[in-house]
Amino acid sequence: MSTIDLNKILQYQNPLVIKRFKRNFPQYAEQADSLFCDMLKYLWLSKKHDIDYKQNPSDPLLQFKCSMHKEMRIIDEMWHTFILITKDYAEFCNQYFGEFMHHIPEIGDETDEINEIDAHQFEKEFSLFLSYAYDHLGEETISRWFAVHLD
Repeated sequence: MSTIDLNKILQYQNPLVIKRFKRNFPQYAEQADSLFCDMLKYLWLSKKHDIDYKQNPSDPLLQFKCSMHKEMRIIDEMWHTFILITKDYAEFCNQYFGEFMHHIPEIGDETDEINEIDAHQFEKEFSLFLSYAYDHLGEETISRWFAVHLD
């Protein structure tokens, strides 16, 4: 995936998104820059996974969806904030990914009962997602995204 350079993407800045996010989520104002960076990493990871999967659809290590897990909700809120600055978001996507990165929310009710098969499938896919993210973004990022589980 030489055409999409994570380091180049991480150089992208958008003070308007950060300012709006701080206004909407003042409790996370001190973390806004870091959350913006994590959102960029997530978008890159999602695009990388999409490309990798299209190139190797039978690879058992790619049999998962890149999705925002509940522990990552504040990163998702940063993404929502970025999307609302539509012109900047569309330009960013086109410049770095060559296409608009759509946000497709999960439509499940969190109170829905998960049966044993669904729980097993979730566990399997989540494990694959964590491994993939760890391999491409490193321990520090994964630790930040899922810090609640490290206590």
